[in-house]
Parts: sequence; C-alpha cells; structure tokens
Amino acid sequence: AEKMLNLIDLDVEYDMKEKHFTGAVIGKNEISCEKIMDEVMDGILITPCMTKITFKASAVEEKEKCLPTVILYDSLDAHIHAEKDLAEKLLYMEYCIIRSDGQTEKKEARSLQYSLAAIQNNANVSSDASSFTQYTIEAAKRKDHVRIKISDGKHCQDVTVALPDSSRYAYIGLSGENCRLFDSTIEQEEKPVADGFISRIAEEISYIKGCPEGNIKNVQIDGHKTASTIGIPVSNKVSLSFHATSLPTARLVWHCPYIVIFSSSDKKVYGKDYVEHALIRLDGEKNESDSVDECRLSVEKREDFGGWDAWKKAFKQGIDSVVTIRKTGNSITLVTENLGIGVKADITVTDPENDIYVALTGDQVALTNINTNFE
Repeated sequence: AEKMLNLIDLDVEYDMKEKHFTGAVIGKNEISCEKIMDEVMDGILITPCMTKITFKASAVEEKEKCLPTVILYDSLDAHIHAEKDLAEKLLYMEYCIIRSDGQTEKKEARSLQYSLAAIQNNANVSSDASSFTQYTIEAAKRKDHVRIKISDGKHCQDVTVALPDSSRYAYIGLSGENCRLFDSTIEQEEKPVADGFISRIAEEISYIKGCPEGNIKNVQIDGHKTASTIGIPVSNKVSLSFHATSLPTARLVWHCPYIVIFSSSDKKVYGKDYVEHALIRLDGEKNESDSVDECRLSVEKREDFGGWDAWKKAFKQGIDSVVTIRKTGNSITLVTENLGIGVKADITVTDPENDIYVALTGDQVALTNINTNFE
C-alpha cells in the first residue's frame, strides 16, 4: 500500500489512468454534436511537453457551418461538468473556449491573447466542400501559461492563455457546433518545450515575493516536488527553521513541506548523479526511494493534535517549523514536530562515501524565512 501511494504521488500526469485507445483520444473517439458540449471527447492533459492532437471534422447538417471547438479546463476527474453540484465537488474550472471561426470566450483565465495567420502552403487541403476538414492542435503548458495552436490547413489560430495559478492542471476537451469529430489521434514529445516558447502575458503569481527571507532563498512549490531549496550539507548536526504556508489550491493533508535526504554532484534535487536516500513529509508519511537505504519511521500523535481538518486549516494560515538532522557515520536521524504530529526517521545510508545533503520541498506550499544552524 505504501509503494502504491508513492506511485500515485509521483504520477502527476495521470499516466496510470486507464486508457481505452492507444494513440487515440481517451474514451470517445468519435462524437456528433449540434451545440457545444452536447458531447465532448474526454480530456487531454496538457504538459510542458508538446502535445499534438489531430482529428477530422464534418458538418452534421450540410447547410450549416461546422465549428469544432476547444474547451480548456481543469477538474479532478479530467472531465467537463455542466451540472453545478458535480462541478463544485470535482473542482471544475473552465479557463476559456476557442472556436474554429476565431471566436474566443475567456472565462476563469486571467488573460487571453489571440492571433490568426494564413497558411501559405495549403496544397493538401481538399477542394471538395462536402468532405471533412482535418485539424491539428499543438499545445504545451509552462507553469501558469498555456499555448495552443489550431490549424485547419488554411489558417492557424495561435492562442496564449494565462491560468489563475501554476498549481492547477489544464485539459483540452473537443466539442463543437453542427459537427462530427472523428479519427482523432494524440502524440506527445518527450522533452519539454523551450522556456521562450510561451510568451508571458500576465504577471507570475508569487506567494513568496515580499516575504521574509533567511540565509536560504524562499521557494514556492506548485506541485509534487516541482521545486526545492538548494542542498544543505549534513555533516554532524544541522537544524532548519522555516515558515510554511499551503497555497490557496491546497486541499489535501500531504499538501505540506517535505524533507529530502539525498546525494548529487551538483548539490541539487534531481541533479547530476542524484540519489534519494529518504523523503519525509511533515504529515508523518515517507516516500519509498529507489536506493537500497533503510529508513525506519516512527510517528506519534500528541495530545495537542487537533485532527487533520485543523492541520490543513493551520497550514493555510501558515506555521513555523523546525527540523533537526544529525549524522553519525552512515546513520542519519531526522526529528520534527508540527501541530501535534511528532516525526522521527532513522536512515541508514549504504554508501557513506558520498556527501549527504538535505533540502526542503513539498507539494502546493510556500516556504519562507528559511534558516540553517550548524553544530
């Protein structure tokens, strides 16, 4: 069960979710709709790696115009929800709607930038007015910005969307007016798009800017281990003090700080020659590491523990925390207590020759006023 929970934590792109079609849009591979959202193809997750979606569209009623539509949104189950109660339960948020005729509707997005350009080389476009039109969508997400390019062979729509924050996901749902969508496929590149691929159209939302800063730089972690502090060497004894505030989107117990014990040549989490010896969460859970090191974790609920609802509420308001790490030979002991949860981890490192570092990371949390004290 512990290993399965770790896999779920690491599966930030829902790769483990069952897929019914290999290389095709998940779920419905063909829909027919008179109005937008009569039917919608299942959500396609947009990541920092370029996602390419192709599909064909033809009119249901020949005398009416066929208008395929892209819906950009987020929800817990990756589906679009029109029912208000269900939408609230599944945290459904609609960012914007982009129609193939160039009309856009900004909803929960902070900003939207649109441009349309003619494609000069359109020799492959069918001249038969009654035949289908093939569309290509290219989309990528960088932090709180998404860029979507939609081409029908004649014109290319280029849309940049600023999301409400960097913590939410972004899905594309395909629907339309008076259209049948079919023969859809998905391809995704392995490497993330370049930093400059998406131009920023809105200021980055920061929960650490202007906050007190200690001798370690403040860090904002928008998702599971998406950012971390620098590596702090562990020799004899070191204490880390910091202020932690969960982000507005945080809703789970494990949206809190983590302490990672690791080795790497460049002193960075996920850096060169990275080996993770242990990862301990302040809620008293640990993540299984790929190393053969042993980590024995003991957790105690003290009398002043007010329950997990109180735990989450306190992190929303912000708490001060202290973590102490002591190293003796190849043994490392980590101790911390927060909101009535006492945590102690005894770690045995199998390769004590490598330098050991500790860093702060987490999930949907801002860490400020970080200070170190060596003994």
